[in-house]
Amino acid sequence: MDIQQIFNALKTKYPQSGLSDNEIQGLAKSLFATGLVTDENLATIVDGQADAMKGFQSLFDSRFTAQKNNLTSQLTASLEKSFMEKYHIDKDGKQVVETQDPPKDATMEAIAKLMDEKLKPLSDKITAEETRRSQEQRTAEIVEKAKAHGISEALAKMLNVPSDVTDLDSFMKDKSQELANLGFHPSVPPSEAGGGKTDGEAFAEQIRQGAPKTE
Repeated sequence: MDIQQIFNALKTKYPQSGLSDNEIQGLAKSLFATGLVTDENLATIVDGQADAMKGFQSLFDSRFTAQKNNLTSQLTASLEKSFMEKYHIDKDGKQVVETQDPPKDATMEAIAKLMDEKLKPLSDKITAEETRRSQEQRTAEIVEKAKAHGISEALAKMLNVPSDVTDLDSFMKDKSQELANLGFHPSVPPSEAGGGKTDGEAFAEQIRQGAPKTE
């Protein structure tokens, strides 16, 4: 009689024990160590191990159940965590609605910036042209009103007319009087003078006429 014979007898008798070969081998060693197992009583002793095998089976089942429950808990926790993160669910089981500013469209911003850069020179040119025309129109109106009150064009262009003056007629009337008080004579239109003097000549004439007389 040897350990292998006891092992084979146990495994044949309890094929559904759920015990591993090592565990059955351990039981066989324990029986062999008693020195009581012989060829004649092997079957009887093996049959008597029913309660022991059940005990081992119960131990195996509890150990398997514990491992299974532990693995199930870990797997469940992992799945729940992934599910909650994916669908934004808090620990109370409520879905969290995240509010955030809509992302800016970088492409549209880049296009708008590029258009501004390309259009700025043209915009500046148009603004400069509008300013020039506005100034020319203002100068023409000043000269027209100045001439109407006997002030030559050359002298009118030298006058400092504030931009906020809207009543040019009254302004030039006052200026004409101031110039007359200083000794400047009104400019006579060429059609009335008969000589056809230019504005420069008329201005020079006004200066000469208004200059102090030397003895």
